[in-house]
Amino acid sequence: MKKYIAILTVFVVGALFAQTPKARQLQLSQAASVTQTIGVTDVSITYHRPGVKGRKVFGDLEPLGKVWRAGANEATVFSFSTDVMIDGTTLKAGRYSFFLIPTNGDWTVIFNTVADQWGAFRYDSSKDALRFTVKPAVIPNEEWLSYSFSDLSSNSATVTMKWSTVAISFKIMTNTGKNVMDLANAFSSAAEQQNKILTRYTYDSLALAAQTMAVKGMVKEALKAGEDAMKMGKNAGLNTGELESWMKEWKKK
Repeated sequence: MKKYIAILTVFVVGALFAQTPKARQLQLSQAASVTQTIGVTDVSITYHRPGVKGRKVFGDLEPLGKVWRAGANEATVFSFSTDVMIDGTTLKAGRYSFFLIPTNGDWTVIFNTVADQWGAFRYDSSKDALRFTVKPAVIPNEEWLSYSFSDLSSNSATVTMKWSTVAISFKIMTNTGKNVMDLANAFSSAAEQQNKILTRYTYDSLALAAQTMAVKGMVKEALKAGEDAMKMGKNAGLNTGELESWMKEWKKK
């Protein structure tokens, strides 16, 4: 009896823990995300927001000339639902980690193909998909790091990162005309495939109905159903050889 009680206790405790919501760890740099649709392209940025908190940021907290995660905690991640163009280079649809290299002059912007990584501790430049430089702008103090979109059009938008007294901006371009055509073609292809499946199903159903009627001696009805199926099958390019053989036999009855 004690053995069964012990097993039941383990089961109940396990069930209770399974139903208990997972504890969320409080982070000093809170998680954030921003999403913008450009034409038919969804662009999202996922990042963490460190605060200035009275510190000197660039050149002290974040050393100059060193790859920086452009946020806090995990590396900042950009996600594109279609191919985009940045600084004249095409980035394929997908997810990319995003880094910056602060300097006293132009800053380096980096998109890396390893999307999920902690900070820049295992950053590998051989995995870079794109590197280019931009001139930083001086702004009033921005306490919490932020990303935003501006100058929106059907084919482009400007992304801006702000933190401390620095803003970094660059443009994301999309080929909306091509993307719309690709979506239309994909929809058309899916509809065509669905139509083929429906035609095949209807043909098989008619052929089976014709065969069933022939077995029951309903030859006239079987031939009519067979002819309808044959017409549909030939129009759809289906192999109707087996049905043709059946109908030849039915006509002899």
